[in-house]
Amino acid sequence: MNTEYKGLGKGKLCYGQQISQQEREEIENSHRKMINEIFKDWSDLHQKQNNINNIYNDKKEIKEFKKLKKMPYEEYLKSQHWINTRNKALVRAKYKCQLCGEKEKALHVHHNTYENKGNEKDEDLIVLCEDCHARYHNKISQSSKLKENKRIAEELRELGIDDADNTFLKV
Repeated sequence: MNTEYKGLGKGKLCYGQQISQQEREEIENSHRKMINEIFKDWSDLHQKQNNINNIYNDKKEIKEFKKLKKMPYEEYLKSQHWINTRNKALVRAKYKCQLCGEKEKALHVHHNTYENKGNEKDEDLIVLCEDCHARYHNKISQSSKLKENKRIAEELRELGIDDADNTFLKV
């Protein structure tokens, strides 16, 4: 008996023997099922590999984030991460100050918070022209002075000095 597989071509031979149409369909269905199972196994394996890659990338991102978080601010501003983040903020703001709309002056990307340094969200950053950025920091400075002066005025009032408000609450 010839056991060499000769395919299921025109002669409908399988291992050298004549087979019926039904047998041929059963064999072809069996082959399709095996191919589908192999493909499913490959797909599952491919998905597992993707999951492993994602875990690896997540760990890598966390490691990079921790490195950026610890980095001194001046050094951070020179990092490729910050350059990319800054550019994305400028594009989002259409290269204009988000307060006054100025396009001609130098633009600064200001951190509203440093909490997410190295992993900034859109709302953590605002694009400001030089003037608006300076005004912002001046207001913060004035606000800090005002708070300090209010504290001093309160202490002086407790000591019985009545004119403290007029002297210390002017900034």
